Amino acid sequence: MRIEAPCKVNLHLRILEKRSDGFHNLESVFALLAFGDSLEVSVLSGKSGLTSLEMEPNGLSGSLWNEIAAFPQEQNLVYKAASLFREQTGFDGDLSVKIRKSVPPGSGLGGGSSDAAAALFAFNSAAGKPLSAERLLDIARRLGSDVPFFLSGGTAAWVSGRGELLQPLFPPFSEYGVLLVFPGFQSDTARAYDFLDKNREKGTDETPAPGKDELIAALDKNPARWPYKNDFLSAFLENGGDRGARYASILGGLEESGALFRGLSGSGSACFGVYRSKKDAERAKTGLETKYCVQNTNFLALRAFWH
Repeated sequence: MRIEAPCKVNLHLRILEKRSDGFHNLESVFALLAFGDSLEVSVLSGKSGLTSLEMEPNGLSGSLWNEIAAFPQEQNLVYKAASLFREQTGFDGDLSVKIRKSVPPGSGLGGGSSDAAAALFAFNSAAGKPLSAERLLDIARRLGSDVPFFLSGGTAAWVSGRGELLQPLFPPFSEYGVLLVFPGFQSDTARAYDFLDKNREKGTDETPAPGKDELIAALDKNPARWPYKNDFLSAFLENGGDRGARYASILGGLEESGALFRGLSGSGSACFGVYRSKKDAERAKTGLETKYCVQNTNFLALRAFWH
């Protein structure tokens, strides 16, 4: 079974109060992109409960790939997904998972979470669908805050709680082009949250965000009128030093190239621009790729897990 694992961008990301479990509540607008990893999942003849995980680069640079290759298999979310699936179902078939990795780690695009969601879907299909959609979502919540969205099958959502509360959205995105820009460094999510908390302790003024209804209704507007913001980006631009300067440079380049909306996905490090059309995005890529690593893509209107 070959499964696509598309990544996402956060069009809007508001970080709220810290919870008793150590996580932060958040409000966000997630949107899937037609860019991501792909997985090949096979059930082998053995019944020893082994999971074989193999990864190969698909456009990733040498330094990024070396970091992925050095990451312990047992800490990979796909491997953890297999372990939890076996725990919940008693499935003991040997599994082989091959991941063609396109999404850079630490980019805020949810590549690892999407891989885990796609793998869970595949494991359940291979085992004869022993788990209901709700039980699969329970496993997804245990794996990570973004995994439930990728498992939901939707292409956009209003996301709240720690990331597990989803309201499907159906924005008219089909005509827009999107450019992803990778700044050449990774962003550690835990460190980004720590930076944001410390930045707020300094008393940095925070502009109130519009309410939920206004934010959702804005999806029907021209992206140039989107009121969205990313709290991490605001903190980086105000007090982020060299990293903040790098983000400002990229966002300025996206604006000059005609992007109607510019943003940072998640806690970084990938920036993105939304263009009036796919042709506009392609033209902008030609100018930007002399300075940055740029990926041309578009929003997903429909989601197909596997083929």
